[in-house]
Amino acid sequence: MERHLAGIVAALVTAIAVMAVLLILLPALRQNSEVLAAGLLLSLSIASLFLLPALVDRLGSHPATDAGKIGGIGLAAAAVCVLLVLAGCAIGFALAALPNFVWASVTVWLAVAIVSVFGLRSSTQKVAAIAASSDQRSDRSVWLDMLAEASSVASEAPAQKDLHDVAETIRYSATDIPGKQPFPVNQAISTEVAALLSACRETQPDSAVIHHSCSRLQSLLSQRHSQLLQARTRN
Repeated sequence: MERHLAGIVAALVTAIAVMAVLLILLPALRQNSEVLAAGLLLSLSIASLFLLPALVDRLGSHPATDAGKIGGIGLAAAAVCVLLVLAGCAIGFALAALPNFVWASVTVWLAVAIVSVFGLRSSTQKVAAIAASSDQRSDRSVWLDMLAEASSVASEAPAQKDLHDVAETIRYSATDIPGKQPFPVNQAISTEVAALLSACRETQPDSAVIHHSCSRLQSLLSQRHSQLLQARTRN
């Protein structure tokens, strides 16, 4: 909650500011319920832009992955765009003295807002669950976890840099081909990562040993990349 406090405050201030501007520019807002309703929709729609991070973080939360949050950003942004369009239509109908169309816009706006929240929660949780399931079967995720542990126990700067470079190479490496057995080089990488973790756990880790192990890992990762590239080219 605290990390999204700034966004919530910004949304509140924005909503109040938009309503204040509308009251100044549209005197009818003070006497006409249709114009007032349309103005409220517009202020809430604009304010919701600042609530997007908190909303996506809340609905897409998953203990094992951030994939749901990342996937939810586009869906939430699209929903806000629809709400802005509907609010704009309501303002136009109100100024054109078409009360029935205004209340129709209000009804649709509320429906879209409610459906968007439930739809966003359902879709982000589904994406997160699939991503988490995929990560559990991925050699890459295991390697990254082991390297993170190795980095946490390695104290010397050169070793930290070597470990970081290897982790970055793995993080941005290609995934294994779905439905096919991983290449034998994966097992070699797993063995080398385990050896590297053991070296880092030593009472006095040897930076030269860690550096040599990281160099071997970079070579193995390069072989894996070439093999994956060739396999995908053949397919």
